[in-house]
Amino acid sequence: MKIEGPIWIESSPNEGSLAGATLYNQFISFNNEEMDYECPHHAAEVMNALLTPQDVETIGDKDPSSLFATIGTSPWRSMPDYLQEALSDLNAFGEDTIVARRHWVLDGDDLFPVVVGENEE
Repeated sequence: MKIEGPIWIESSPNEGSLAGATLYNQFISFNNEEMDYECPHHAAEVMNALLTPQDVETIGDKDPSSLFATIGTSPWRSMPDYLQEALSDLNAFGEDTIVARRHWVLDGDDLFPVVVGENEE
């Protein structure tokens, strides 16, 4: 399965619990037609594309499913216009493009994944 990215974009939400924080937004894309959502190997490929060395250090050999709450997906056509321009390189699969994203905050020298509501992006 082919995965495009990652692309990183910095943002600062104006509303919600993360207002005023600096978020580091990580995006990848994959082909919805190639993705078998029942296949653990496909889910692992997407997860691996979004993992950082710190994630690997944190979870070790444990099940990474605890990180799933920090990952969101949406079809390319649902991406806001301002993001479609910035992420145009991820639109590699036409109508079948699915974008996966993780949001991060910096604490000292370490990035930590956070769950972000739709109104906070």
